Amino acid sequence: MDTGGPLKWKKVASGCSGALSPDGQEVVYSPDARTLWTIAASGRGRTRKIADLEELTGVEPDEVPLARVENIDWGDGGIAIEVSISDRLLAVVAGEDGSLEAIAGDPGVNELELTWQPAGDRLAVVTFSSAFNDAEAVLRMIDADRQKGQVVAIDPSRFFNMTWSPDGDYLVVTMSDGRWLFADAEGNWLKSEHIVAAGTLDWAP
Repeated sequence: MDTGGPLKWKKVASGCSGALSPDGQEVVYSPDARTLWTIAASGRGRTRKIADLEELTGVEPDEVPLARVENIDWGDGGIAIEVSISDRLLAVVAGEDGSLEAIAGDPGVNELELTWQPAGDRLAVVTFSSAFNDAEAVLRMIDADRQKGQVVAIDPSRFFNMTWSPDGDYLVVTMSDGRWLFADAEGNWLKSEHIVAAGTLDWAP
């Protein structure tokens, strides 16, 4: 739908998940939960296959056929995918050459959230595992270019409302005890503030 003058929905593709490019010109989608394709947001023109989970790396070979696309996020840093393998979830980054690399997702992870840095190549990822007695949530900051990351914080319960500042310099997230955790784009913990009855987070322009 064109939000500048919305009149009706326009079908451009069919699939289990999709995302709009940062410039609003293309859509990436998965028609079969295994492959990624792009098409113009107008719905005109040809579709183009850009990646296939058959090429997924960073997991065991016998896990590759089990991988399925769950959600897609297209940011300035590229395309990130939430991928399921049996009973766990992974964060996967798609390279310009069609490569797919798993960059986060330990055994037992059954909840995952990811969001791109505005106008940058940092990917913030929250994973949560409740499969074991030592369940915990982990917040990571990942450099998509080098496909390396670091742990920013660990919470025994949950992280909520993960939000980047408009300039992409800072990330804020709500911890399970109500504190707001602030980190910079390099993944450095800056400070935490206790907010009573913390609700939805948003940044002012």
